[in-house]
Parts: sequence; C-alpha cells; structure tokens
Amino acid sequence: MASVNQNTAISSLTLAIDQGTSSTRCSIWNHLGECLASHQIELQGHYPSSGWMEHDPVEILDQVYTCIEKVVKLLVEKKVNPASVKAVGITNQRETTVVWDKTTGRPLHNAIASVVNFPAKDDNCFCWQMKLVWQDTRTASTVDRLIHDTPTQDMNYFQKRCGLPFSTYFSALKLRWMLDNIALVREEASAGRCLCGTIDSWLIWNMTGRTHFCPIKSHYADEHQYTEMGPSTLQYFWLFLTNEMAYTATTSAALNQTYMDAQFLFSFFGVPMAILPEIRSSAEVFGTITSGPLLGIPITAVSVICFGMSMYFTFECLGDQHAALVGQKCFKIGEAKNTYGTGCFLLSNVGSKPVFSRHGLLTTVAYKLGPRAPCVYALEGSIAVAGTSVRWLRDNLGIISNAAEVESLAKQVDSSHGVYFVPAFSGLLAPHWRYDARGIIIGLTQYSTKAHIARATLEAVSYQTREVLEAMAKDCGCAITSLRVDGGMTANKLLMQIQADVLGVNVLRPANIETTSWGAALAAGLYLEWPLSDEHARATTFYPEAPIDERDEKYEFWKRAVARSIGWTGESSMPSSRNVPIQESNPTERLTLPAIHISTLILFLATASALAFTTSKLNK
Repeated sequence: MASVNQNTAISSLTLAIDQGTSSTRCSIWNHLGECLASHQIELQGHYPSSGWMEHDPVEILDQVYTCIEKVVKLLVEKKVNPASVKAVGITNQRETTVVWDKTTGRPLHNAIASVVNFPAKDDNCFCWQMKLVWQDTRTASTVDRLIHDTPTQDMNYFQKRCGLPFSTYFSALKLRWMLDNIALVREEASAGRCLCGTIDSWLIWNMTGRTHFCPIKSHYADEHQYTEMGPSTLQYFWLFLTNEMAYTATTSAALNQTYMDAQFLFSFFGVPMAILPEIRSSAEVFGTITSGPLLGIPITAVSVICFGMSMYFTFECLGDQHAALVGQKCFKIGEAKNTYGTGCFLLSNVGSKPVFSRHGLLTTVAYKLGPRAPCVYALEGSIAVAGTSVRWLRDNLGIISNAAEVESLAKQVDSSHGVYFVPAFSGLLAPHWRYDARGIIIGLTQYSTKAHIARATLEAVSYQTREVLEAMAKDCGCAITSLRVDGGMTANKLLMQIQADVLGVNVLRPANIETTSWGAALAAGLYLEWPLSDEHARATTFYPEAPIDERDEKYEFWKRAVARSIGWTGESSMPSSRNVPIQESNPTERLTLPAIHISTLILFLATASALAFTTSKLNK
C-alpha cells in the first residue's frame, strides 16, 4: 500500500468495492494507481451438501458497509479528506445468483437445500432470499435435462448465441434449478414479487435505496438500448439468456434478430423476464448511495455536487476478472492476464469481434467502458479451484495453519516426486467442462509427505493454467509468449516460479497484485476524466528454469491424473461432454500409479494422527 505524502495525488479519488468468493474488500485509489487505504474481511462459504456452496447475502452486504466505514476511517487517520473520494466502483464474483423479496428486501434464509417459509417481522408478508455460489454444482441434473432438450443434444448448442457451453457454472442454470426446486421462488417469480440478479445487482439495489432495479424491457426499443453492452456481472448473468454477441449490432435487422433470439432463450429456460435487471455498460451512473458514510450522496448521469459535502459519486461495475483485465491494462489484442484467487481465470483480449472457442474456452465481453463506448471481447479459461485448494489444506487437512505457510512447506522438497493433485472438488471447468470429475491425489508412496502434497497443490494451479493457455493458443492461432499475473496467490514466489517452469514463458507480476480492485477504481475514474493509458506497470519477471524435457514429461503425467479424476461420480451423460476434448490414457496405464481419493486421504491422515498420539502416550 502506498504511503500518503504531500506529493501524492489525493484531490480526486475513487473507492473500489471488491466482493469476491473468499472475501470482501474496499480500497481507495488515486489516478496514479496508488492504494491509499484498504480493508478486507474474509467471507465464509456454507456447504450444506457435497458439491453445494452458498453465501449469506446479508453478510456480504454487511461486510461491504463495514469495509467502507473502516477504509474511510483509515483515510481520515492519514489526514486525507474523505470528500476527495468522488466515485465508487464495484467488482465482484460473477455467476453467484441471488433471489430476494422486492418489497422488503429482507432475506430470512439462505440455505436452499429445503423449502421453508419464514414469516418476516411484518406478519403480513413473507420475505426470503436464496443464493447459489458460482462453484455450486447442484444443477448437474438440470444441465443434462436441458442439453437433452436441444435439437442436437450438444453442450455447445447455444455457443454462437452467448459464447458459452451448458454448465453448472452459469447463473441461468442456477435460477432454473431454484425455479424447479423451490416452490416459493417459483410462485413469487411467476407473480412478479421477487427479483433475481448477481452480486453486483444485489449490492447496487440495496446501496441505492432499493429503487434502482430496472427490469429488462420486453421490446427492443431503440439502438441505444441494444448497444449498452458491457461485461458487468449483470451481463454475465445474461450470457445464457440473451444474444450477447448481437448487442453491438446497429442495423434494424440485427436488432430484430437479437430480440427474437432473446425471446427464444427466455422461453427455452422458462425464465420470467420481469425479475431480471436491465443490461448496462461497465462504466456509467447507477444510482445514489443512501446509507453509511456516503449517506445522501447523489449518483446521476452528470456530475452533481452534494450540498455541503462537495463530493461527486458514480458507480462503475465490472466482473472481477474483467476488472483485472482493465487493471492490467490489457487493451491490445493478444494481451492476456491470469488472476489467482479462489479460482484461476485467464483472459485474453481478442478485440472488437468475438472469437468462438473450439477448445473448451468461453467467449465473453471483456469491457465496455461507457454506454457509447466500443465493446471489446475476450476468450476466457475458467479454473474452479486455485486458492481454494490451499484453504482446503488448511481447513480440512490441517497441514498448514495459514495460507502463507504453503510456500515454506512446499519448499521443503525440491519436487513433488510423482505426486499429483487434481483439485476437482466440484468438477472441472475449462477446458474440460466435466462436473462428474472429483478431486484425487495420485502417485503416493511411503516416501510421500505433507510437503509433497503442498508442492503438488501449487503445481496443480500451474498445470491447469497451462491447459487453458494451450487451448487459447489453438483458438487464437498464436502462442502467448508471456503471461501477466495478479491476485493474492501471486505473492507466493515459489508458485510463480513453478508457473514459469510449467509454461516455459516469462511470468510478469506487477508491484501491485490487487489489480482487480485497481481495475474497478480505474474504470470508475473515467467518470472523473482519469487518463486511460495502455502503459503497463512495473513488474517482477519470473523466468522459466526447468529443462524442456522435464517440463513436458511432468505435464503428461498431469494429464493422466486428470483423466483418472473424470467420471468419478458417474453422473455425466454423454451429451454433456460432447465436443470437449479430453486427454484419455491407455487403460493399461491405470495400474501404474497408486491413487487415493481425497476423502480416503482425510481418513488416512486422521488415523495416522490418532496412532501417533496413542504411541506417544504408551511410550510415556
């Protein structure tokens, strides 16, 4: 974090809200990319069943308000006037889906394993709130059923309409599951008494007085309506429900086709249009903050001075990975970044025309920095588990006491010595898209220790990144010669060196690794006429050191481990895996390495600990 001095630009600041899967953070930035104050709170997930994950949206909202209060206080302690903060940006986990009562907005229940009606404080109404996290895989049967309903029974049937395959990952499937399985949601959605959105819409609706929620219009209105396309997670929610790729069309015929495609998708998924928010660009005015330290600050389409406070406020809204792309200033075609957080997400700028992947990647909007700004697209490789695997080592296995210890533990060995960890806790995303995969640790011998498992955990993140990067090179027709990285895990120097060795390319880590927050702050600063250059920040470079033969040999073993993890649950039907390249191994090779399922490993470690404790007692 930058120290504040007289030479630091503090007359025009932005506040970034970064609401992620693992934590909520607020930070205050100047136009030079210096973070003047920051506060972060860890967010706990809830796991009511295998493959299920939930958050409490009220807890998320409370954390946002708490972080705002703390960060404003820190700014005051640094003798910086809070009135210098003139814009607010939001970046957040993207596909996580929320349903809430539009009259009261008061969630009473967020565990959705069963349907329970809870009376509100006002006995005359019921209010509820359901929230499915992007990692949640309970929609597997919904995915199979919907694939079966397509004419070709192909997981990529809608790719040209929205850039995505059918997957448990995306919000439309989560909403469809709730409509199918939660009677209250189904009834109230049909009656138009609830609202649904992703975390950005949930936060904005609450922070702006619960009035700024404009449903999607049921007609195509005018050209402006259909060129307001950006990568906000509102748009990400819509990727399965609207023809995103046609929103940049300007002809009447194209607009009419977009409308017809949208109507078809609404009908296919059976989603009521009225409960969903309007699509907006990434950087424009969204509303007025109505509580907390920013109480009474107007947010309008033009600069407004709040009486007595001289503060300008607006909202910017970018999905977390898109914000990181902006924060890394990947504004040129071919520039790519990889963010290492709860999951791992590699995005490459492909310019103003979408590129449709044939190798398991997603086509997405990268950013649209204003209602009239051009729309820029990206290819994305989404990896479900990165930092989560380190947290699993801490919370489930107990072999480290904090996340930072994984580096020192992994350094105790010079190699994983044949141990491979495929952390498919809830299946595999890009480029495999197999929700029937489950985590395995393979290659264990009597020589193996917790240090080998720790190193295999870091290697797993790197190998998954290589899978995505290779798929991206095939789709783009050219190899990526360097990789820009960011996110909390990049503080781990060993991980960054392993990543360079696994990829065989330079890995560039900026001095400020919190580029997601910086990207949100930078986009919000456009309202304040901050400069938007394509000059990259100073970075530390990690050079590949591993011999090519060794690198490729280990990668082949990784692919064999992935092949063994697939099909573990036996739940995936053939149509759901169609057109997704999977590296299969020779069946005779399946006997060459000892494998252990993760649940068995936990039992093994627990038994070993108990025996060690008993032995120590007897020896005494």
